Amino acid sequence: KQTKQTYPYLTGIHHVHNLYTPLHSYATMQINIAGIPDSLRPKLYAVSLQENLRVLSAEGGTVEGDWLVFKSRSFGPYGVLADTQPPAVWLKRGISGKADANAQLIFTIKDNESGIADYKGEINGEWVLMEYDRKTEELIYKIDTGRLKPGLQEVKVTVTDAVGNTQTK
Repeated sequence: KQTKQTYPYLTGIHHVHNLYTPLHSYATMQINIAGIPDSLRPKLYAVSLQENLRVLSAEGGTVEGDWLVFKSRSFGPYGVLADTQPPAVWLKRGISGKADANAQLIFTIKDNESGIADYKGEINGEWVLMEYDRKTEELIYKIDTGRLKPGLQEVKVTVTDAVGNTQTK
């Protein structure tokens, strides 16, 4: 069943069976996006909704012709949104002075729409291993003092969301 378009959703709300009936495996779903401009299509993603039409979770999706195709493990209402904002990245805890073996850099990374898809950390132009804690939205680099040059270090963090918006700090 489809209901009329409701702000901020770009299509009508699509109701599939009952929100409280679980699925044991993924089902492929598709929503018609014929009226949405081509310029927004690369940024579209499906969202599962609560009964009050608030976003429950981002489901993602790919555009195939005039359809947004996605997989979900739940029934219930669905809508389509466009994510045009890059993720946010900021330094939560840095280091001033000499780094010791227990030192860490901690960044907070957030994407309030389609969700974080990828991240990359570099020090002085070289890739470094960073750990992402989804619950705390923290990206942590445990300093490897053997990789550091004497003096100031250039740290670069790049975060990409599920529709390709990128932020680099």
